[in-house]
This record gives sequence, structure tokens and C-alpha cells, in this order.
Amino acid sequence: MSSEEQDTALLRLVKDRAEAKRKWTLLQSELQAAAKAFREIGAALQNVNPNMDLKYMRSVLEKHTDVAAPSKLLDMLKEYIGLTDEVSAFDAKAKSLGLD
Repeated sequence: MSSEEQDTALLRLVKDRAEAKRKWTLLQSELQAAAKAFREIGAALQNVNPNMDLKYMRSVLEKHTDVAAPSKLLDMLKEYIGLTDEVSAFDAKAKSLGLD
């Protein structure tokens, strides 16, 4: 492999690694927001009783509809696990090349 090809490969590694870390960080923030939403939903569910104000329960559920779908959360977790593996692989490759 020529020096130019090596430089191109290194640049590609650096760019791919940066992009993976950006996505990973963004997804981490989304999962933390989902955790906060589920804590609020959980708190509302702990107060379920025959005399409760259903308007409050509806408002909590409507507020968090975007993250409350179990399939959405599972998809986010799967993506996070995949990105974690990808970032780890990029980090190991960068370390082996003396970039870290």
C-alpha cells in the first residue's frame, strides 16, 4: 500500500470513527430522555386507583407517546449496542495505528 493510500485509509478511519461517536452520543442522549419519560410514566402508574384523575394519566401518556412504544425503545437499544461495538472497534483500530 502506497503512502497516499495509507493516508487515505487513515483519514477514512478518523472520519468514520468521528461519525460513529457523534451518532453514539446523540443516541445516548435520546436514551436518557426516554429513561426520564419512563420514570414519569412509572410514577403515574404507581398512583393508579379507582378514584384517580384520568386526565393526568392521559396527559403523561400523550406527552411521552414518542418514546413509550416498546418497539421504539428496543430499536434504540439495539442501535446503541451496535454503535457501542462499532465505536469500540474504531477505538481499537485507532490505538493500534497510534492515533490515540
